[in-house]
This record gives sequence, C-alpha cells and structure tokens, in this order.
Amino acid sequence: MMHRIASGCARRLAAVAAPGGARLMSECAPQAPWWDKGIKFSCTQCGRCCTRPGIVMVNDKEIAEMAKSLDSEESAFREKYVLPDLFAGRRLIRQYQGQGCSLLDANRNCSVYKARPTQCRTYPFWPHLLRSRDEMLAEGDRYCEGIRVAPSPETDALEPISREEVILNAKVQSLYTDGGQETYDGSMAALRQDMSRLPEYEREFS
Repeated sequence: MMHRIASGCARRLAAVAAPGGARLMSECAPQAPWWDKGIKFSCTQCGRCCTRPGIVMVNDKEIAEMAKSLDSEESAFREKYVLPDLFAGRRLIRQYQGQGCSLLDANRNCSVYKARPTQCRTYPFWPHLLRSRDEMLAEGDRYCEGIRVAPSPETDALEPISREEVILNAKVQSLYTDGGQETYDGSMAALRQDMSRLPEYEREFS
C-alpha cells in the first residue's frame, strides 16, 4: 500500500506544471499520526479492562514477579492464578466467567498492579488502537475511563503521555505479541538503549 501511494504521488507530480507542484507535494507528504502530540491517559484502576472478554498472556518472568509481589511461592501462585496449558508459547491468567481476571481483589482492584503483565502495562497503547483516533475513542467508551482522547474540561489540565512513550509502549507490546519472553521493564530498558530507532518504530504504528 505504501509503495502504491508513493508511486501515485510521483506520477501526479510529474504530470502537473510547476505552480501546482508545491500544493501536490504537500498533499503527498507523510502525515503525522493523530497521537503525534501524545495521548491523554491516566489509569484509574476502574477494572473495566480487567473484566472485558479476552485473555491475558504471561511469561515465566512475569509469573515470578507477580508471585513475589504477593509474597507467594511461585508454585502456589501458578496453581491459583495460571492456567496449566500453553497458548502461543505463553501461559494464561485464569478468568472467571462474568467476573474477569482472577487477580482482581474483593474491591475489583488489581492485586498485582505494580507487577502486572506486559499486556496490561502497555494498555491502551496497543498498535491496533493507535491506527485510528476513532478506535481509541471507542475503546475508551467500552472499556477504559482513563482514556481521555476527547476534549473535555476535566482533561484540559491532564498532561498527555508523550509521543515517545506511546511509541515505546506500542513497540514493547508488539515484541511481546510476537513471543517476547521479557518483562515490561526489561523490554523497555532494552529499547531505551537505542532511541535512534524511534522513527523506525513510529512508522510501524502510524
């Protein structure tokens, strides 16, 4: 698709006289993503994303971290919260029908919030949600009161998550989906070692 668009622009530019060239160059120039100035988001721990239909994948390092955060033996943690069968090379957190994630406490708060899995840490900066502002808005309406994309008086003073952080979180999630076996912190630290690749990552999600 990118190649066809670029070729089309080139043909149009070649076919017009010089006076119109500047306008066409502007039309064909790459457009900044809708989140170029960041995304206003603040997790409220409302629990809506934790009770939505779906799965939560975890790897062995994450399981160890979550068990430690609960002062639990890893074997006991696995027995209580982790399904025994593998899914795409990863384990799955137990989900209770109609109640959501098994790691929610009695107050519907995440009991391992500071050690929660990559999939949860990167939300809502998932690649497919960055493709469209409308998709992000719809996600907020359905599952996340912390997504503040739509302008409103209550969000005016909220500092946006920076463009750089949005890109890094999306890349961490992408690596994880592709089978990454690191924790969120481990993946983020590795990416920060070479920030010169940020434009490359941005192109993946724009």
